[in-house]
Formats: sequence, C-alpha cells, structure tokens
Amino acid sequence: MPRKHQYSGTPDDWFSDSLLPNNFSGISFDFFVNWSTYQLSDEIWIKRIVDNKYYWPQLNRSTLEHDLYKCDTKAYVGTLGAFADRSKVKLNYQFFKESDDWNSQPQSFISASIDKQGKISSVTHKSLTTIKNEIQTLSGGPVSVGSKGLTYSSTTLECYLANGDKASKAAWPGDVDLLILDKNLTPVAILEYKKNTIPPRYSNNIPITDEQLSNYYPKPDQRKYDRLAILRDFLNHQFQRDIPIFNLYFPTWKGSTYMKIEHIIGDVKNLRSNPENVSLRPLPTNKKEMQKITYSLITMI
Repeated sequence: MPRKHQYSGTPDDWFSDSLLPNNFSGISFDFFVNWSTYQLSDEIWIKRIVDNKYYWPQLNRSTLEHDLYKCDTKAYVGTLGAFADRSKVKLNYQFFKESDDWNSQPQSFISASIDKQGKISSVTHKSLTTIKNEIQTLSGGPVSVGSKGLTYSSTTLECYLANGDKASKAAWPGDVDLLILDKNLTPVAILEYKKNTIPPRYSNNIPITDEQLSNYYPKPDQRKYDRLAILRDFLNHQFQRDIPIFNLYFPTWKGSTYMKIEHIIGDVKNLRSNPENVSLRPLPTNKKEMQKITYSLITMI
C-alpha cells in the first residue's frame, strides 16, 4: 500500500469535500487516452473491490445500486453522473472481487453504467479477458506502464495487469487524483499528488523546496503528465475555460515539515513549471491547517 506521512496523512485527507471551501467538491476517476491519436476516449471508469462475503456476481440492478450508495454515497455518485453527462463521456463502475493469483484464479466483473441522475442504467457481467480487450480498445491498442512496472497500487488487479501479465499489454488506465468542481459541477483545477519518499540521509533525496516538474518530466513520467494535459485540453474544450494542473509534492518520511504546490503549464509533450505560481506550506497537523492548504490552492487558480 502507498506510504503516508506520520501525522499529516495525504492530500486525500486535506482536499476532502468537508475541508474544501463552500460550493467546491472533488471527484476522482480512471480515464483512457487513445495513444494512437493522443485524444481522450469517451469513457471513464471507477473500480470498486467487492467484499469476499458478498454474493457474486450480483446482477440485480436495484440491489447493486443500493449497495453502491452505501459505499460511495448517493450524492457522490450523483455528482459523478451529472459531471459525466456534462462532459459527454460514459461513466462505468467496474466491480470485482480481488484475487491472490489473477493468472490462475481470475475473477469476473460487473460493469455498471451510471446515468446523469447517478442511477445504474445497465448491468453487464464480464470476464477478465473482456475487460482487457476493452482496455486496449479504449487505449488505442496495447498499453503498458513501462519497464519499472507498478510498485504501489490499491488493487492486486492493477499490479497483475502491470507486472504479472505483461504479455497482454492491457494496463489499467491511470486516474486523476482529484478534479475540483465548482457549484455548477464545472471543473476548476486538476490535482496530481506526488510523494517525496526518500529522507535526507540518502544521497538521492530531493528537498521539498527543490521539487519541480523537470525532476520527472519528460523522464521518467512523461506519459503520466501528458495524460493529465490531454484530460485538461478535453475539459477546456467541453467547458470553454482554462483549467489549471497543479502538482502537490508531499513527503512521507519522518521529520519532514513542508509540502509544495506547483502550477503546471504548457502543451502536451512540452509541459513546464510556472515559477510565478508556486506555494510552499507547512504540513498540516489538524483539520484547520489542512483547510489552509485548500484555501491556498484555490487562490492560485
């Protein structure tokens, strides 16, 4: 599992809806880029792991919808559905049980389409093979995560697709860590969370003050950031506005005290930092200090 700071947690904690300023909310989802055209595909996914005790596969739409609302809340699913409708993309939840060995014991999937009211409009039972084929179709062909593989992940499925099933080249799509929306569900900012995991006692430590896009772009993370820029350009066109991308650098090692917010500008394949829009802030120790970070970012938009 991903590392966390000893007392500050992660940006997921700082930018929760309860701490964002009034009239703002946040969503996250997995999205596809067709790498043959460098265009955003018209489908976004959200993965949810099904408890091993749960009856499966569950094909009853009302039962699945009821339990989805218990997991994600009806309000959140409604926000996602309305946003997808406004963005003219399809929203699908992918439900599955985890496997200790996806190669020899693959699990099946239930794919649930969500309408603009946040209700499940259709339910489809799919195999792992079907999911891998859909990933390749939406990605414009075979897709992998690169030679370094995947070290941390929220599911064994993603690790399997990235590391244990390289022959299929059907890596699960990357996500947007947070997309901040205003009261009209219009996107106002894209956030990417970047961990600083190496403490100062090691020679390859990068001080938080020195964290910047050029440390990772174009190598080794060009595809990750170009993905976000492609999402930004798509949303800019759909909503007729200029939506900024921000990197949030945060340390996970003991004794660290600062985090950094960096504005990313430029075109796909030519991204860069904006030196005039950077904020260095103390790591939060309580909810009030977390809220100060959210307000600091909102003022940078």
